[in-house]
Amino acid sequence: MKRSEFDGFQAFLFARFPELESWVNNFADARKAETVESWFEVLRYAELIHAQEAVRRMHAGDEPEPRTFSRFPAAIVAIARNVAKDAHKKAATRPGPRLVDGEPAYNCLQCEDYGMIAAWHPDTVEQLAAGEQSTLYTCVFACSCTAGTLYRKWMPVFDAERHLPLRRRDGDGVWRLHYLGDPAEIEAARQFAAALTPEPVEEQQGIPF
Repeated sequence: MKRSEFDGFQAFLFARFPELESWVNNFADARKAETVESWFEVLRYAELIHAQEAVRRMHAGDEPEPRTFSRFPAAIVAIARNVAKDAHKKAATRPGPRLVDGEPAYNCLQCEDYGMIAAWHPDTVEQLAAGEQSTLYTCVFACSCTAGTLYRKWMPVFDAERHLPLRRRDGDGVWRLHYLGDPAEIEAARQFAAALTPEPVEEQQGIPF
């Protein structure tokens, strides 16, 4: 979860657990700020969409609420990890394409009718764009095709302009699965990241009067 997403997530959480908001607001301003910041330090390790699903499950009674308010962030992250694992399992076990004369036939060439798309993790792409050394991570997005209908209810949707899939059509028109450890693929990710990063604007000198 990014800092820019955290404030919206707080509102999402407090709307479902107003007693938690009241507990936080009872603190003095300095203590409240420290508490909220400590929450972000924990929640930053969960994807926003997975953390929201974790809150939904607690609110619906499908997952237990923590015994104390201070344990809410840790409980959310723990459930969010299980949500992410479930997503990967479903991506691996979905029946996928149908067979025609013994050969796979696809309605969607991007996800091969699995409904999910493995891609470079956006944070990794951002770090490559900044020229930082980064551990290479992937993530899973819901496809916009019919097979992805179920997953789009609780997963982020793949956006070809913002996400770099591991399986994609190359310049020669052939669909191929690419691998993170391949130097050529890392360079392709760098180029993709650079295209997402706006050119820096030079600051103009003021005109002396």
